[in-house]
Amino acid sequence: LQRVLRTPLDASFIGRQSFFALPVDPRRWALGSLRGVRMLFQGKYTDQVAAMMKKRPYFDTIRELDPEFKRATQAIENHVEGVSKRVAGPEEAVFTDDEAFVNRFLLAIPGVGHAIMRSSDSFSVGLAAMRYYIGEQLYVLGKRAGRSSEEIAEDLKVITHLSGRGSLGAAEGAAGEISQLLWAPRWLASRIQVPLDVLTKSGHARMLAVRGLFGGAGLTASILGMAKLAGADIELNPTSANWGKMKIGPSRMDVTA
Repeated sequence: LQRVLRTPLDASFIGRQSFFALPVDPRRWALGSLRGVRMLFQGKYTDQVAAMMKKRPYFDTIRELDPEFKRATQAIENHVEGVSKRVAGPEEAVFTDDEAFVNRFLLAIPGVGHAIMRSSDSFSVGLAAMRYYIGEQLYVLGKRAGRSSEEIAEDLKVITHLSGRGSLGAAEGAAGEISQLLWAPRWLASRIQVPLDVLTKSGHARMLAVRGLFGGAGLTASILGMAKLAGADIELNPTSANWGKMKIGPSRMDVTA
């Protein structure tokens, strides 16, 4: 039921997948968020954004630097070529390039099917375009600063993780099946890999990981602080399953989920 309800008019990548990318490049994050919302209501705009990104002068060069980043921005190329990533197997899963989350029978419902398709395009293309746009800036600044292609590739890998796309490693080929058992497995993997990037990366890539992780933590604390001042209840007990969540009336909200 949760998967069905979140599908129509879903631009959740703005606050969920891309949350830790916000401190890295607020301007491009904001532009990507606005684009994602507009894509929900204007299908032709999705086509325009995808075509515009694919025509960027460094599009192919940047994506070839890191396999993870290339997969994380594949939705742009797929959309331009008119190929939606659909998996029609026993699980009856339908696309997005980041997570598969909806049953195919819903597409046959008049009106609902169109909303799901529009939602999927907004989610996958919008998030991929935001990732690429931030990655392009990292590439340009990296070349200007004299960083090697290997160093820039590490930057791209970090921004992929910060924007909610983790690597499933050897299980990557079974992502569709895993998504039927776990909610958003690539997003869950990214939330493990972001703090690991802080510990394992070096140089500029580590700086990006630190900025994203601690900037996101600071933003979360600010939101919770303002909510507390506005009268919300905040769970401060770190041993509680609701730690860091706000409660307004009977509802609990996790600002990072």
